[in-house]
Order: sequence, then structure tokens, then C-alpha cells
Amino acid sequence: QRRVLIRAHVGMQPGKADYMALSPTGSDRTTFRAELVGLVKDRPQSCLVDVAESGGGSRRIEVATSEILRLNQPHSLPVNSRGILQLEDGLRCDYTSPLMKAKLCEVALALDSIVQELDFNATDSGEAVQLKAVEVIRSCLNIVTFQKGLDRARNCTMCDDVAKMACNGQGHCHTVSSTMAAFLYPFTSLLGIDLKYRGGYSWGGVNLGEPAAEHVEVADKPERHQWLELTLRPSLKTFVCDLWVEYAVGPPALRWPIEEAYSRRLYPNGSFNIGQTLSPELPGDFDDLPYL
Repeated sequence: QRRVLIRAHVGMQPGKADYMALSPTGSDRTTFRAELVGLVKDRPQSCLVDVAESGGGSRRIEVATSEILRLNQPHSLPVNSRGILQLEDGLRCDYTSPLMKAKLCEVALALDSIVQELDFNATDSGEAVQLKAVEVIRSCLNIVTFQKGLDRARNCTMCDDVAKMACNGQGHCHTVSSTMAAFLYPFTSLLGIDLKYRGGYSWGGVNLGEPAAEHVEVADKPERHQWLELTLRPSLKTFVCDLWVEYAVGPPALRWPIEEAYSRRLYPNGSFNIGQTLSPELPGDFDDLPYL
């Protein structure tokens, strides 16, 4: 099973059975209820995708390979002319700064024993160790959210340095997602993780004390929330890593299967919201797919 995001006319209300399923009354949205099953014979620029259909079952449709790549390839984070990462809300990450180097050394040392256990040939293709590594990286970051109010002893709105945020920071979803992205980014190749910076709609109590909305319809705009999406290689299973939600529910929000996250609380609009770009397609990305 290789779940992918695609754009299609689907149901928009999370409370209904046809949510994110193909629907004659639906609108164009990014749906997660799609599985990449093969390539089209004689048309290498097209893929075959099985998409959940309103009323049950699924329908097989053709989707341009370029569209599959646009919504599912890992992201290259934006870099300015001086080689510094430019993240959301003006946050920057200079990997050559002494503080950033020190924090990355801390992360690397914390990952040492974890990486030694990483075996991509294991029964679970290394998935448990990969997810543990994400939790370990998060544990090295001394940053909290605003969910329980402002802590004036911490770096917050007047700080634009990710390294300082990771030492004693506080922020909203943009800030904590950008900080986590900056520290996970250098280790993605080592850990076999495709990193995508996502934004979109949120509902269902993402914020502490917020009641679940029963009649909400998801939309591409306004963008209410930001988080990270992680696809693990070689299993190709995808998880949400959401530090804002983690502050409310704990570590499970760092390894949140998209099947649950995108059906219960989050909608990814698929936009490149912070200036990120697609990473190049890797050899073998489609080699395991049959021609149908």
C-alpha cells in the first residue's frame, strides 16, 4: 500500500462518511484517501491511483506523474543568498553559527545509539527506529508553545534565530514547526525520512480547550495551521509530526499516521507556503510500480 496525496473533487466535511472520497457534489481539494498502484502503459507521464469513492469502494483514475511528485516528494527548504535557511515568520537557521553547531552536536550524540539500531531490512523496514529518532530530536529542543500562555522567561516574538529558539524558545505552530524542521533536515538522508513542510486547515480541538467542530468544511484558505509530514523509506508510510498538538496530547503527535491525522484534525492544502521547493526525483522512486 503506497498512500499518496492527490487533488480531486471530494467531500469536504470531516463529519461525513464521504469525507475526502470522490463525490459528485464535492470540490477540488487535496485528499489522502488515494493509493498509487501503477503506471500507465505507453504513457510514462501518467500514474494510476485508486481513490476512495463516496458510497464505498474505490475508483481507479489517471493522475499526472508531475502532480504525484508535486504533492508527495520531499521538500528542499528555502535558502537565501548567504546560505541561511529562511523559515516561517522570519525565522532563520545558520548551520555555521557556533550555537547551531553545538545544538546539532547534541542531537547527533543523542541519535548515536538509535542510529546503530536502524536496519532497513528489518521486518518493519526500520520504521520503529526512524520514529524513535524523530522523538529523540524533539527531546533535544527546549521549545514550548503558547497553548498555556506567554512565558516571558523564554525567547519568543523578538527572536528570529532557530538555534536560540531551540535553547529556550516559545512560539505558535509556525515557530515550533520551523524549529523542528531545521534540526531534522540535516539528518533526513541518514534516517531515510522524506521531510515535507505542510500547511492547511485544522479543526477538532487542535488547540487546547477548543471544541470539535461538527459541521466544518475544510478549505485551502485561510491557512490555519502548519506542521511537518514525514514519509519513511523504504516502507513509504507517512506520518504527521506536529509539535503544537504534541503539547496537548504528547509524543503520539510526533508519529501521527496521516490516515488518522488527516481524517480527524488536519487538512493539508498542498501549497508551498514558506518558499520550499521539490527535491529532485530519486532513482527507483517508481521502479516498484507495475505497468497496468
